[in-house]
Amino acid sequence: MITDKLIKNLKPPANPVELGNQNEWPRVFKRIGSRLPSDYQYFINIYGTGEICKWLYVYNPFTSRSHFNLIDQIPNALSGLRGFRRSEEHTSELQSQFRISYAVF
Repeated sequence: MITDKLIKNLKPPANPVELGNQNEWPRVFKRIGSRLPSDYQYFINIYGTGEICKWLYVYNPFTSRSHFNLIDQIPNALSGLRGFRRSEEHTSELQSQFRISYAVF
């Protein structure tokens, strides 16, 4: 099971903070208008709020810190995706006009 591999390779913190639980998730789903993947719920329920290798942060709907809060960050993420979409549309127009190739890494 993937969750077993996760725990084997990324040990849960000794004292996790701001964990989710099965009783709180329905409130999150209602607030954002969608369910979230079960593996994401599992991750938040086990690891809570924190960082991975001082580099990667996973948004958590249960944290009080706005910059890590999934619900608070949805508008920012959507704005970024809309900007990316506009950028992609513009790049496609340029490609068709000038036959420019590009890659996203």
